[in-house]
Amino acid sequence: ARTQIPPSLQPETPLFLLATAGMRLLPPVKQAEVLQATCDFLRFHSHFKIDRPSEVGPCGSSVRIITGEEEGLFGWIAVNYLMDGFKGSDKERTTYGFLDMGGASTQIAFEPSKDERTKATDLIDVRLRLLGGKEIHHQVFVTTWLGYGTNQARERYVGETINEYEATRAMLHAPASTNEEHV
Repeated sequence: ARTQIPPSLQPETPLFLLATAGMRLLPPVKQAEVLQATCDFLRFHSHFKIDRPSEVGPCGSSVRIITGEEEGLFGWIAVNYLMDGFKGSDKERTTYGFLDMGGASTQIAFEPSKDERTKATDLIDVRLRLLGGKEIHHQVFVTTWLGYGTNQARERYVGETINEYEATRAMLHAPASTNEEHV
């Protein structure tokens, strides 16, 4: 951002740092410590506009932990922006689905077909304004699974493998029982 935004405009340019599932896995005390340290660092080392403290956090909305649904929705928007999924007329526009298996969570987001949208009750309304000023509207299904990213899945697999190994080893090294009675 420093190379793209002239120094004279940095104080009026908002900066956003949004944490994802790895932060959601931390206990609240650790989350608060990381958010505070990040906020302090950005205020000291950056000239960009950072929100004042609020109920959201020490840097307001500038530095915060997003929900899994937000993570999925932001990914869906990014993919469709990069793939030109928002171009064309409303009738011919086809958006792309999004599946992200991150380190700590997995998200799926997609815009159901028109028929399916009429039946669904759990869609997120997304209104975007294109560069030309036209507003577009989408209804997106988003779901998320905290703890089902690649790192978390690997940790569970390794933990289970170690437990199985330890159980097998304990059985192999257990003393054999005897039927002799001791007097």
